[in-house]
Amino acid sequence: MEAIIELSMFFDILGTKELRMKDLEQIEAQIPITLRKLEKQFPPVFSDVMVHLPIHLAHEAKIGGPLQFRHKYTTEQTMYTYKSYICNRAQPEGSITEGYLADECMTLCSRYLQNIEMKFNRLHRNCANQNENDGGLSIFNHPDWGLGAQIVCTNIDKHELDEAHIYLLKSYDEVQPSIE
Repeated sequence: MEAIIELSMFFDILGTKELRMKDLEQIEAQIPITLRKLEKQFPPVFSDVMVHLPIHLAHEAKIGGPLQFRHKYTTEQTMYTYKSYICNRAQPEGSITEGYLADECMTLCSRYLQNIEMKFNRLHRNCANQNENDGGLSIFNHPDWGLGAQIVCTNIDKHELDEAHIYLLKSYDEVQPSIE
């Protein structure tokens, strides 16, 4: 049971948004020990190539970066869509081709329709105040995107931050009449 928990933590570290080299080196050193524990708990039939795969994943993460930019989920999702196009099981390639062409034709036609809400012109799901305008400057009216980790810049001192704000306000066209 301990080895399974360690393996779970291994994949949790590999799946994070930010990878730290210290963590990768630590899990790279720990994974052979964890796999040895798994081999003690499970019969030899359990061992195959996929059990050996985690040994190389930490090294690949060092080279390729975070996992979400390299995993195959998008390909699998596309294949799931293509499989849903199959109507004739005797000739699945033709059904996939027809379904793909129909989807592309509908996409092309829907881009030219006006005043109809479609996936190309509707608001994003997490966009709370895109159409609101409280009479202020448009630079301060932006959609709410409440997802993801907050990015905080800590290496800029107060004076540099104030200079950047003044520069942006002076170079923004809506502020020019107020300055003059």
